[in-house]
Amino acid sequence: MLFDAHNHLQHARFSGDAGEIAARARAAGIAKIVINGTNENDWARVAALAEDLPDFVVPAFGLHPWFAGNARPAWPAKLREFCEKFPAAPVGEIGLDYAVAGNNPAVQEIALRAQFDLARALNRPAVLHCVRAFGALEKFLRESPALPARGFLLHGYGGSPEQAKVFLKFGAYFSLSEKHFSERKLPATRALLSALPAERLLLESDASDAGGDIFSLPGLYAKTAELLGLPAEIFAKRVAENFREFF
Repeated sequence: MLFDAHNHLQHARFSGDAGEIAARARAAGIAKIVINGTNENDWARVAALAEDLPDFVVPAFGLHPWFAGNARPAWPAKLREFCEKFPAAPVGEIGLDYAVAGNNPAVQEIALRAQFDLARALNRPAVLHCVRAFGALEKFLRESPALPARGFLLHGYGGSPEQAKVFLKFGAYFSLSEKHFSERKLPATRALLSALPAERLLLESDASDAGGDIFSLPGLYAKTAELLGLPAEIFAKRVAENFREFF
């Protein structure tokens, strides 16, 4: 069985196709997917998909750093409502992103702190987005009075192996997607995999309006197993255990 640790099936690209996608995914051996909400406008859609496909979808709800600057004042209460409605829902997608102009770092950190506090209060894991902010995230983690007790997932991890070793100490898991296996990024991916313990590794499609394909997962599993020098079945079993442990 295969598991997709991060996607955005709520986006318009997939409108009306969720049931068909789920059926095809199951036929391809994909047992569960995590759909990550990013702002107040898509949390309800994520919830609806989880209700329609309860044995297939793990919903996650969070305020993505791209939207932290224009969120309504009541967003924390609304977010908590969605998380409490789904007792297994992680808090995410949240995090820091310094790549997009106009995204105030201070506002992003305030939102991240509030959501870390929520994850800890509800005993949920957190799902993090981090772009060009790994140093800032490390500083944030070091200075945080309390972190989510169940750890956090750095989805689509784009940092260095050395940074990964630091994040491991704070309870991080890491997920990889197809982008890690381009010819240009393959050497860095090899180095990263050599630095990560197998029990902290997950895989994701990151399917969204911007791209990504849930049906790339079988190939992604095969490529990762090959790089690790593991039989495909043993690697898939390891990732399944990680998925169940984290989510």
